[in-house]
Formats: sequence, structure tokens, C-alpha cells
Amino acid sequence: MTKLFFKKFIKLFPLLTVFALSLNNCAGQDCIPGSNTYAFSLKNVNPEYTITFQQCQDWNKVKASFGPTYAGSPGWTNYMGYIEPLFKAAGIIDVEHIDMPYDFYSVDDFPIASPGVEELVSDGEAVQVAGYGMTSGSTPAEGISAPMIYYDDESPPNDAEIQGKILVFLMEKIPSPPFSNAYMESFVISDFLWRNESPPFWPLWQNVPPCITTSYYYRWNWIQISKYAAIGIRAKAAGMVVVYDISPGGAKGLTQRSVYTSDKQPKSAYVNCPTLTLDRVAGIKVIADAKAGRTANLKLRGKFVPSVGKGFYGFLPGKNYGSENDEWVVLCSHTDGMSLVEENGALGILGIINYFKNIPQSERPRTLMVYLDCRHFMPGGESKWPEFSYFGPLHHSDHVKKVLATVGIEHLGALETIETGAGGNDYRLSGRVEASFIGLYNNNPWLLKIASKAVIDNNWPRVTIRSNGANEPGVNGGYMSKVRTPMMIGNTLEPKKPGIGLAGNWPGSQTQTIAQLGVFDPNLFHSQVKGMTQIIGELMLVRPIIIDLGWGKMHAMINNLTETSFIDPKKTATQKTVLLSLYSQLFENIENVNLSLGKNLLQTIKTNVATQLTPTIATPLLELINQQISKI
Repeated sequence: MTKLFFKKFIKLFPLLTVFALSLNNCAGQDCIPGSNTYAFSLKNVNPEYTITFQQCQDWNKVKASFGPTYAGSPGWTNYMGYIEPLFKAAGIIDVEHIDMPYDFYSVDDFPIASPGVEELVSDGEAVQVAGYGMTSGSTPAEGISAPMIYYDDESPPNDAEIQGKILVFLMEKIPSPPFSNAYMESFVISDFLWRNESPPFWPLWQNVPPCITTSYYYRWNWIQISKYAAIGIRAKAAGMVVVYDISPGGAKGLTQRSVYTSDKQPKSAYVNCPTLTLDRVAGIKVIADAKAGRTANLKLRGKFVPSVGKGFYGFLPGKNYGSENDEWVVLCSHTDGMSLVEENGALGILGIINYFKNIPQSERPRTLMVYLDCRHFMPGGESKWPEFSYFGPLHHSDHVKKVLATVGIEHLGALETIETGAGGNDYRLSGRVEASFIGLYNNNPWLLKIASKAVIDNNWPRVTIRSNGANEPGVNGGYMSKVRTPMMIGNTLEPKKPGIGLAGNWPGSQTQTIAQLGVFDPNLFHSQVKGMTQIIGELMLVRPIIIDLGWGKMHAMINNLTETSFIDPKKTATQKTVLLSLYSQLFENIENVNLSLGKNLLQTIKTNVATQLTPTIATPLLELINQQISKI
């Protein structure tokens, strides 16, 4: 073979590969009928179309330079001004904005607080301040001076004792087992459907100390601020000091949304209760002074600024764009946050759109919609501002019918942090990337298969997959928490839609205003973008019946059967095993479009359910089975 011929062959090889794949009739019959010229690049990640490592680094470097990107703030305005032209250059058309006017709470503390902005003097001695309570209000330039009072959870002061004083809290200690499901939802590593972390870095259902990873323990600390704020507001405290049980490096710049109103509604009148936060080291003196009733001077120069955030929405058109047959896969993220990783999900979506722009519109089976919200750190979050929802009744609720599935993407490329050293007060990187969590709505077997395959194919480390709607145990038989991403919006639409959500673990460093490029790994970002690109390619091809939510509901109902569910409890194990086996066969046939065989298996399951289960348990399951039969 001559060198010239070899070079020509190498150039032609990708085209020959695609041609060979196109002869394979969609490789499993799970794609929409039509042209298969680009089938390989829809079902796999084509490296020729993928963004480069340099693009990952460059985009995130620019975002980091803007600092915090709260909706309507200068940093957010710069961020949106940067990414909107990039989306349009990648082929996004019919762009629409939804104005979101609100009062933005602003504190001049990035990259460091200006003098007099965040200060605390306790009994005549200056104390290092870590951060502030968002929306907590402001003091005069000279600050407020008042006696301090310590809030002891076991013997708390009454409201009359608190009124007019500076109220000091120490974060509540983490509980010991056994844990409630509500606690396991956020503060331990719970069960899962699949993960690729072996051996596991920490046991399931146990408290995770910050020397292992900071995310869980830090989350327990800052999530309590709203509880303490309610106490201070009710008792008419002059101000508050909240002491995190967190290292100085980890507490610095840690900020979370909060609502300082008497009813926790962001549109009510705010109560001025200026709040500062401290790390565990700085807090030692302040707690001692508060217990002794000594006086402090507290300064917090915050202000509410009338601002307008904007939702950004646009489309990468599919072959049926604009017609009645058009279907959308909606890619969602929020653009507001305090750090680089919180939130660079829009940059991940930009990478995905840059991939699919290489496939001609005529070869894109479905339309990709870009849905960039900015309500996440507006006080109270998305649910408190429903009038700004794109799919809400005030805007485009009629567009829900076009949505096939939704994909949420947030917290990309994070490095993991830990506490170490004396007293755990040395805050540093662990040497690992932060864990990634993929949530499925719901536990549809096909969604699980394509998500786990995308993780493996793209060398994506430390990924856990969970269900966000199955209400059933994980593979170890224990409680399985949801993946905490508000951007997997399919479960909030009516009717509800299938979906997949990616969220890197948090808070870790993501909740610090100072956390920018130093806690970012472009290699992880690149793997995450490739993995989600592969998942989205599969969603552009899948037949709707395969991802119907009914299949996941059916699996959960069967999997949750207990001895009390069966007419003959002694046969529980055998009969449940048979039902699960029949379900597996059923879904395999649905996935392979053997619909007649699938319908026959549904009839068999129906017979078993009717004859083996008690009427109370059988009735809702039979109703679901009949619904699924009617769909195929």
C-alpha cells in the first residue's frame, strides 16, 4: 500500500465506517426510521465533532473572570453577553428571552470584601468574617452595637430575651443513626441503580466526615441558616452571627440563597436582620463572648438593587422543526450562581450544541431546545417565581406537547475538597474529581442502560446513577435518594416527561464566591460533556414508547411488593421473582420493537397480578398494565 493511498484511505475511513453502520438497520431497531448517514455520530461520540480540551479551559476561564453570576448582577450580565453569541454561532435560532425583574441583594465582597462591608468586633476584638446571610439586610456605616446572646438548642432563650440583641448560633451537630429518609436524602451516600466507583470511597448510609469529602458535611451546615433566620426574624433580633462547624478555608465566601421575610416569601417585605457567618476557629471567641452577654459591633453593607434577569431559550432545529411532527429534547441549566462550577452548566450545553451543529438539520431526528433559567439564586429559587417559567401558564404551556424528554446539566468539572490537619482546619483539594450524579426520571431500564453506557464509553470517573421518581430501593435494597438537580424539569411539567439530570456533587467548593479556576478540572468537564452528548444523541433517536414513564412505574410497583401484597404470603419470593423476570422479558421486547410479543407478556403479567396479589394491591397495578397495553 503506497503512502499516498494510505493517506487517502485514512481520510475515507470515517465515511466508510458510517456507511457500513448505515447498512445495519439502526443497530437494534431503537431509532426513528429515516436516513442513517449520521447514525454513528448520533449513537456514539464522534471525536471530530467534539469540543477540545482547550475550549473547555477557555470558556470556563472567561466565566471565572466574571466572578459570581447572580441574576441581573454585573457578573451575570457579562456571562450572558459572552455565551449568547456563542450559542447563536453554534446554530441556535428563534431565541427568546423572558424578563425576570426582582430586587437583587448585593454585597461588595468579591474577590475580597472592601473595608467596612463585612466586619465583626466581639468584645473589642476584630473577628475574621467568612460571609453573610443573603437578603439579610444591612447596617449603617458605623455598624450596630448590641449585647450578644447565645442560642442554646437544648435550652434556648425566649423571644423577649433575644429582642434587640445580636443572636449567635452554632450549627447543630449531625445526628447519629438510625437516620430518617429525609436526612438520608441529602447528608449521606444512599443507594443507587448503578455506579462505577470501585472500591467505594465510603460506606452507604453513614455520616461522611469532611476529612473524606466536604460536600455532605458542609451541606448539613449551611442548610440550617433558614431555620435560624426564622428564629431571629420572629424574635426581632438586632442582627445575627452564625458559626459554621467548617474550616476557615471552607467557610470563606460560602453563600446560599435565603429569604429574610416573616413568611419566607420573597415578594413579602424583607426584615432587616443583618447576618454574618464565621468559621469554627473564629467562632470560638464569639460563642464564649455571647454566652457571657458581651457586646459586639456588627457591620454588613448590603443593598437591594432593582434588577432584571433574563431567561434564554432557543432551538437547534431538527428535520421537522416548525411542523406538527416536531419533537423537542430540552437541555436545561441555570446561569446564576456564586462560583465557576455553580453554575457552568450552560457551557456544557454549549459544548453539546457545538457537537450537534455538525450534523445537518435534515439528519437531526429531533429539535434540541436550549433552556437557560436564572431563578435558582433569586431568593427562594425557581418555585417562588412560577410566573417566569417558560412552560408555565403565562408563557408557553402549550409547548409541553412537543417535549419528548428533558436533560438537566449543572455543576461541571468540580474538584473535590476535604478538611485535614489539626482540628480539620486545613482545607484543600483531595486529589480526586468530585463525584457526578445522574438522576433518571424515572427508573426506565433503557434510560439506565444508555446512561451507564455513556459513562463507560467516555471514561467518565466517579459516576452514580439514581432514580428521581421510582420510589423504590436501590440495588442494595436500601433507601435511594434523588439526584438534587432542579434542572431536570420533566418531572415538573404537566403531563410529566421522561428525563435525565446531571449534577456534580455539592456544595464542596461550589458554594464559595472565591471558588473559581482553582477547583476546576477541564478533563472532567470534557468527559461530562461527551457523556451527556452521547445520551442526548440516543434521545434524538429513541422511539417514544421505549421511554414511556409507565414502564418505570410498573417496575417500581412490582419491585415494592411484600409478603402482605400476595394472597399466599408463602409464595412471595417465587411469585415476585417470576413477575420481575416477565417484566425484564417484556421490556426487552418493547426495546427491540417486538410489540406483539410485548403485548402478550403484558397479558401474562396481568393474569399473574390478578390471581396472585390481594385486590388492594392488584387494582392500581392492573390499571397501569391496561394503560400500557393500550399504548402498544
